[in-house]
Amino acid sequence: MKKQRFFMLGIITVLVAVLSLTFVSSTFAKYTSKVSGSDSARVAKWAWDYNGSALAKETATVAFDLFDTINDTKDPYGDETDVADTLIAPGTQGSFEISFQNKSEVTANLKVTFAQTETDATLPIEFSFAEDFATAVDDIADLSWNEDLGIGSGAVTKTVYWRWVFDGSDSVDTALGWKGTDTITVTMNVVFTQVD
Repeated sequence: MKKQRFFMLGIITVLVAVLSLTFVSSTFAKYTSKVSGSDSARVAKWAWDYNGSALAKETATVAFDLFDTINDTKDPYGDETDVADTLIAPGTQGSFEISFQNKSEVTANLKVTFAQTETDATLPIEFSFAEDFATAVDDIADLSWNEDLGIGSGAVTKTVYWRWVFDGSDSVDTALGWKGTDTITVTMNVVFTQVD
């Protein structure tokens, strides 16, 4: 019977110890926190307008009308009437505008370069960004335009002026006229690059 009492006393002692540990552990509470979160981002848009129209893809071909409006140097704002339509001759001139707008959601650089090719002879044509030809060049490849455009910036425009120098060499001009077959072709290349 003593053994049974000791055994019962032992079980009761273990139960009391377990219960008291449970109560004691709950009285020594610790701080606990849970944090969770998420985030997402969208790819920034890359988009450009050329002369008011959206460029539709990564590589695009656009038209520009360098020689479509040909004027006389005597009346630079009126159409040339002394030379057959769409042809150039000594004393003719013209201009065209190129306009770009950064519609992207990043700052970007605009770089415009030109090139010209001529058949057989070098034509006495000058190009300039200045209407008074204060800084004229003989080769349009020497003209370039490089500008950073911020997010949401407005359209930027440049006018390219050209002219056949009227007071050049009459013998050179006359030889070109007798042939009447020489041509000049101007190409424009534009590169848009994100600014880091």
